Amino acid sequence: MVQIKRINKISDFHEFVEANKGELPIYRGVTDENFKLVSRVARSYIENKEDIANGYTDYKVNKACETNALDDFKRFALPYTDIYFENDWEWLALAQHHGLPTRLMDWTRNPLVAAFFACSDFLGEKNSAIYVIKNTDDFGISDMDKSPFNIKTIKVFEPHHSTTRITAQAGLFLACPNHHDFASQVDIEKWVISNELIIELGQMVETYGVNDSTVFPGLDGVARTIAKNFGLMA
Repeated sequence: MVQIKRINKISDFHEFVEANKGELPIYRGVTDENFKLVSRVARSYIENKEDIANGYTDYKVNKACETNALDDFKRFALPYTDIYFENDWEWLALAQHHGLPTRLMDWTRNPLVAAFFACSDFLGEKNSAIYVIKNTDDFGISDMDKSPFNIKTIKVFEPHHSTTRITAQAGLFLACPNHHDFASQVDIEKWVISNELIIELGQMVETYGVNDSTVFPGLDGVARTIAKNFGLMA
């Protein structure tokens, strides 16, 4: 069940965050309030199903595609990493980190980081949003001894290995067993950020020290921050 709250002024954001005091919520910022709450690989399933229905392809994206893609990633990643993970959970986290669509969905424990992502790409007339789950106890923790491709319910996954990006973003994952929007299946708050407030909220977040260089540690983040400072990004 989704409870909608609206952020029309900066004080609304602070009020909503303050209301979570004593809880252990997780947050996910999206640049369009209409984005479905699905993993990146789920979007491939959805688009593939539409393409098949429209006669564009007869190729089917399924679980075998996911597992084969991860196997290929493992094979090609070996020359670039000193670590060989003993389970597919850790490999999925690494693959997700480097851009492979997986059934892992990025969340954060830091509301400022979620607000950063919600405000990071100003889309003109669209509202952005922050999803909030106050209680993840019902999900359960991922069992590293079982395949992530065989889970039946949503699981919380925090990798044993930690990249600088995961640490900087106070990040964790929800592993999703199916490819449907699960917003209606759990208790979620959706903080809709008014289009008129997106730039101001983004500036507030940066005032608190959350920007590209802190969220994406390394030269990529530094370059993004400098580009924005000099108006070099559309």
